[in-house]
Amino acid sequence: MVAKHCPTCPGARLRDFVPLTPGELALAAARPDVAPGTAERYKRCSNDGCRRVQRHFAGSRGFRLPEELSWPKRG
Repeated sequence: MVAKHCPTCPGARLRDFVPLTPGELALAAARPDVAPGTAERYKRCSNDGCRRVQRHFAGSRGFRLPEELSWPKRG
């Protein structure tokens, strides 16, 4: 886990970013804005309901996963 700023989550708090699942990796690798062979460099925000995926050292290089891949809301 890596704590980073998530531009889609409210507030200035750092969020934990986790490695992508195999299905998420496949979606990332298929995107035209993800260079071939670099999908594993992307991490996903683990905040409730967030779908943000971004590179570890390049937060501006990111995207949102489809709605059906949203984290379930806790509580």
